[in-house]
Amino acid sequence: MECFYVIELLEKYTQCDKRSIYITLQKIKLAKTFSELGDAFGISESSTSTIFSNHVVIISNFLKGLIIWPSEEKITNQLPLPFRARYSTVQCIIDCLEIEIQKPSDAVKEALTWSEYKKANTIKYLISSTPDGIINYTSGGYGGRTSDAVIVEQSGFLDKLKPGAGVMADRSFKHIENLIDERKCALIRPPFTYRKSY
Repeated sequence: MECFYVIELLEKYTQCDKRSIYITLQKIKLAKTFSELGDAFGISESSTSTIFSNHVVIISNFLKGLIIWPSEEKITNQLPLPFRARYSTVQCIIDCLEIEIQKPSDAVKEALTWSEYKKANTIKYLISSTPDGIINYTSGGYGGRTSDAVIVEQSGFLDKLKPGAGVMADRSFKHIENLIDERKCALIRPPFTYRKSY
């Protein structure tokens, strides 16, 4: 039901038609090819590509307006039960989203976007959410070669933190302890990130 509400909001405030919204969101979420989308919607591959290109920025600009950093009080009041006992100071949970892109023709851009982890050219975004799952921050895009620590440091995310806030991050975020400490905040590693895998 909530998904349809967002579609209706997009349709109303962006003047985009439903088909264009669905094509754009499916391309982003499901990484379908333009050919697959064309088949699904009964239009040509080039038409789906054009629809995506014409609507992705419009939809993105609208959705950015929905990303806000709630007050500490609101976040605390909405803490899920599993957080209340052990992680009551957590104000945000961070992760990097890495999206595969076409190989750039420029050699420098190719090198900057190469991700050893994905073994492909990627763009990375720092995403933060509140413990109850509301996205409260997204960074700009960084080349796949950029470390998570550099993105945390350069993206403006740290400016959002208030002293005393807990930032939850898994072990893939190496070398960010000092950055978080400088803001008088605490880096919290969930226990499952320490388990050994055999």
